[in-house]
Amino acid sequence: MSRIARTLRQRARHLARRAVTPALVAGALLATAGTAAANGTLITAGGATVSIEASRNLFVRGNQTIELFTQIKYTGAQGKMVWLIAVPNVNNARDNGARVTLAEGALFDTLDTLSHPVLSAACDGNPNGTVEEVLQRPEFAPVPTANVATRIFEAAEIEAGDLDTYLTDTQGLTIDEGTAAAIADCYDQNLMFVAVELDPAVLGVNKVDPAVRISLPLGDAVPFRLGTRTLGANAAPADGKIDLVVWTLANARASGSLNNRELDFDTVQFTSATATNYTEAFDADVARLQTQAFITEYADVQASFEQATLEGLRADGANSYLTRLRGRLLPAIFRTNAKVLDFTVTDAAAYPRAHTVQAFDCGGPSPDMGAPN
Repeated sequence: MSRIARTLRQRARHLARRAVTPALVAGALLATAGTAAANGTLITAGGATVSIEASRNLFVRGNQTIELFTQIKYTGAQGKMVWLIAVPNVNNARDNGARVTLAEGALFDTLDTLSHPVLSAACDGNPNGTVEEVLQRPEFAPVPTANVATRIFEAAEIEAGDLDTYLTDTQGLTIDEGTAAAIADCYDQNLMFVAVELDPAVLGVNKVDPAVRISLPLGDAVPFRLGTRTLGANAAPADGKIDLVVWTLANARASGSLNNRELDFDTVQFTSATATNYTEAFDADVARLQTQAFITEYADVQASFEQATLEGLRADGANSYLTRLRGRLLPAIFRTNAKVLDFTVTDAAAYPRAHTVQAFDCGGPSPDMGAPN
């Protein structure tokens, strides 16, 4: 019997003995795995360490499907890996239209260019011409355009042990007890997995930042759902935060299932002639909520997109309202309140990306010099 299937059966017996609901079991498993990884986990050979530092994602509701475009940036192990992404389960997934294909890096770059904050420096309300454009950092590596195999494992296949066999026997990777328990936790929440194979020997390069497009048939599930539950003991990013950007292309402004906030730009200023303290102000704002928050960085109607895939998505289903939400979350949050994230449309007003903030040197005393004698 596979390790994952054994874990599922053990938990079923545990439920029967204690007569509790599956919802309570999910809470009991929050501490079973190591550090979190935004939007899935990279399963490696021999438990090699990987740090997922950032993720960028686009949700679109089409006429017949929910589309998720997702990309991760990672550092660490450079050998053969499988990227597991948790999405809402679809019974008989392939027969019912679930599909996985490679995504274009240009799509994410276009979204970043259109929606990132633009900060203009001013003294006493008068702009001085200095501008900082706050793009998501760190920059993403090129995406693979071929030689990447993908598979879908729906809930029934996970229970039957197919995912375990694929990872351990077919791919030669490692599943420890914590990873098996975390996969079982996702199964309990009616999630299935997309598996993306990353093999440097096949790709011909040592490092890519993979991106895929996942198409799911419309159903009764929450329209936009992203499984971010950690599955393994991945290393934390260097700055301790996982940078997660989520765009939605829908018919109105969207919000996430964490706290939703707009940054107070009175706390943002230029700290040099060319740079601001935007990231520090962002982190300070969400720290009071243990980072369990999304900051809205942009929300408005897009008349058109120059990027062909985005324009096709906008036209299909009349999706012209673009929202950009950003989180900089502590890894532990992905094992608790952020292990599954939902995004829904609201009636909130548009939100601009251009802001005026205090310039670096407006002719007064330096802040650390105090008042003149």
